[in-house]
Amino acid sequence: MYSSSNISTHWDLGTVIPLRGRLRRRAVLALFDMVLLSMSMTGAFFLVASPGGPGLTPLFMIAVLGIATVSRTGIMALAGIYSVDWRRLTAFDLATLLRTLVVGTLLFALVVYSAAALGMMDWLPVRVLILDFLLSILLIFGSKAAMRSSRDFPLRERYGSPRTVLIVGAGEAGMQVARALREDSDKGFKAVGFIDDDPGKQGLTIQGVRVQGTRGEMEKVVAQSQPDEIWIAMPSAPDSVIRETLDQAQQTGLERIKMVPGNKALLTGIVAIDEMDTVDLEQLLGRETVRIDTPELVDLIRNRTVLVTGASGSIGSEICRQVARLEPSVLLLIDQDETGIYDLHREIAYRYPKVRVKQIVGDVRDAARIDGLFELHRPDVVFHAAAYKHVPLMEDHPDQAVITNVFGTKIVAEAARRWNADKFVLISTDKAVNPTSVMGATKRAAEVTIRHIGAGSTTDFIAVRFGNVLGSRGSVVPVFRDQIARGGPVTVTDPEMVRYFMTIPEAVSLVLQAGTVGENGQVLVLDMGEPVKIVDLARQVIRMSGFEPDRDIPIVFTGIRPGEKLFEDILSAEEGTNSTHYDRIFVANVSDRMTGEELRAGLDSLERAAINGRYGELRGCLQRIVPTYSQPAPVGPVAVRTGD
Repeated sequence: MYSSSNISTHWDLGTVIPLRGRLRRRAVLALFDMVLLSMSMTGAFFLVASPGGPGLTPLFMIAVLGIATVSRTGIMALAGIYSVDWRRLTAFDLATLLRTLVVGTLLFALVVYSAAALGMMDWLPVRVLILDFLLSILLIFGSKAAMRSSRDFPLRERYGSPRTVLIVGAGEAGMQVARALREDSDKGFKAVGFIDDDPGKQGLTIQGVRVQGTRGEMEKVVAQSQPDEIWIAMPSAPDSVIRETLDQAQQTGLERIKMVPGNKALLTGIVAIDEMDTVDLEQLLGRETVRIDTPELVDLIRNRTVLVTGASGSIGSEICRQVARLEPSVLLLIDQDETGIYDLHREIAYRYPKVRVKQIVGDVRDAARIDGLFELHRPDVVFHAAAYKHVPLMEDHPDQAVITNVFGTKIVAEAARRWNADKFVLISTDKAVNPTSVMGATKRAAEVTIRHIGAGSTTDFIAVRFGNVLGSRGSVVPVFRDQIARGGPVTVTDPEMVRYFMTIPEAVSLVLQAGTVGENGQVLVLDMGEPVKIVDLARQVIRMSGFEPDRDIPIVFTGIRPGEKLFEDILSAEEGTNSTHYDRIFVANVSDRMTGEELRAGLDSLERAAINGRYGELRGCLQRIVPTYSQPAPVGPVAVRTGD
């Protein structure tokens, strides 16, 4: 509530200027500038000339004053000066302001001296014009700078002392962060220093902030400057360097460590303070991601017809983007999700206008539909990404996992063979190895199925096996982010749960390269580095979101869900690998014990069980096709907080 004294001293400009909103604001700013310009001209008269002397009558001075203020204020209004938020002053705004003052002064001089030449008024001394111009610059620029500085005063009133930030990285992104902190000071942050390894930057002041040391000196700098937070602004640094920097920052004992959102900072040069808690998925892995782009891959895709099933999913849509970049003659997108296909089609058509993109709403389980599409379009290369992948959900609906993952794959693979596609690449998973879930078993059954379909075929049938994908729909990082946004807790199934992880672009690079590396019947495996503990990943996401695990955001262990296991294998015990001519791509030595006749009989039994909803029989049929499939003993959920 306002006190009576507050109300009595409050001046409502609406009672003086009967305008509303932005028009009122612009009118107030213009009126203020007119007062300042009047002051500059009056000052010039009194400093240079003698008012009341020859030619400088009060009437003449009033006329000159009116022409000067109206002409220059009018030019500034036309130039949009009164639409600028001067609390966020930029060099561009100052340059625009200077240009308008120059043009306004020239216009004023033209009017005054033209009138004098026509005998309509006396001549204005040139020294008055020059001094007036200099005074107007001083007053107008000073007022705008005062507006900019005024933003710092409510900061203390609203927040007390602002939170201080130490910025790691004094490059372009770091400068953008420092500028954003200065221009958005009402967010409650203030930069107190830079950390940078460049010897040439040590001791320099950048954007008003001093470079205080190197990353190796981070603990000493933190002890000296006492920042509240560390913000890492190194979006172009290798992931190993980012990981090392995160470790160094955590060793300082500070609880809040944030990251610059790399892609946006690099592409636009704009850093928004509100986005500083964005977690870069690649940096979470702590290793360099795989990027493959070879002449062989270009030859596989360019000027060819490429079909992608499950095109609107996380993996399928990224396959489409990377394929479109390689300029196929036709890119066929098929998915049941009409909205997803529509949105993806618009995106690719906009980004790659030269590529013919065909959107197809359809189901890979519809044999007639798939065969008709192959007959019509005759795809050269097929990337089969359509599948159900959610492990616990498929335990509840094993019939759908079988019909889609096994028989949907079989339908597309048979069509690829029938219509003489060159390559068929199946997106598989590490959960296909010694599977304990229906999802994993169906993906292994799909691998076996395409190997038999490909036997003796001119089409190369290849499977690509990889681990969990960071950032995909249903993966842990988006779930963690949502939980953090709600204030926690973050849920992890088991403290010992371990997974291999890849980013979506990395996984898709492997999938595309499989078309050139793999031979018919092979299963390709990527060297995915060291496995990651899910609880460690959760703690890292929490820290990179600006919170302290177990204090700001609790972690709760809920127990292993149906179909899950603590560790995922890349190869079964009997499988080994052979290297390829790509460093981190290997060929698994898989062997199928079933004959073609046995597989066909097994698939027939599996299909009948799935169609009739006989789940027990279905799991038995899966186990005959995939002998390594076993179900772990059920584990009930137990919610345990870390530290309990």
